[in-house]
Amino acid sequence: MQFNTGTGREKQQLELGEVVAPEEASMSSLLEVFKEYQARLEKIYNAFDLQSKAINEVYNTAKLQQNAADGHFITPIAVKLIMLFNNVTKRVNSINDCDDESASTIYQNAIEYALDFLTRMLNSLDVDILQEQDLVALNSETEKLDLKYYRILNKIKPEELEGKKLVADQYMSDCYLYNGRILVPAKVKVRAE
Repeated sequence: MQFNTGTGREKQQLELGEVVAPEEASMSSLLEVFKEYQARLEKIYNAFDLQSKAINEVYNTAKLQQNAADGHFITPIAVKLIMLFNNVTKRVNSINDCDDESASTIYQNAIEYALDFLTRMLNSLDVDILQEQDLVALNSETEKLDLKYYRILNKIKPEELEGKKLVADQYMSDCYLYNGRILVPAKVKVRAE
């Protein structure tokens, strides 16, 4: 005998086996059948409960790992950026009480401090910075422009390239790498040579 549970598309069938008709059975046999089905339902419930607990455990573990990863990588960056912001803000705010020459020096020192601080922060995160001289050296080794390191800012017509090679004409920014993977390509203007 089968019983349908749920409605519509979600109908599921619960196999209960053969049930003896009440007129053919005594009360004791019906009680035994009832206990047997009750035991089956308890097994199903326990299996569902164990599966539910396992899913929750996996979810909680993943959440803990994500929180640890966020705290490991993002928190130090945020703290360092806050320190930088506070130091530069103090230096720039001190400009109000100075003459023009002193203000210019304070402003220049604040910018130099910020650049030095950011460079040290990127280095502490194992971010490699390929500056213009590094990229020029890399290109001279391969004897051509390795396009994976660049984002080209100007357009070159295909007919201009016939029989020629691309050469970096003007470097607009550096290339940033993390574990050999490009985070931000260098921005360049190119020409055919």
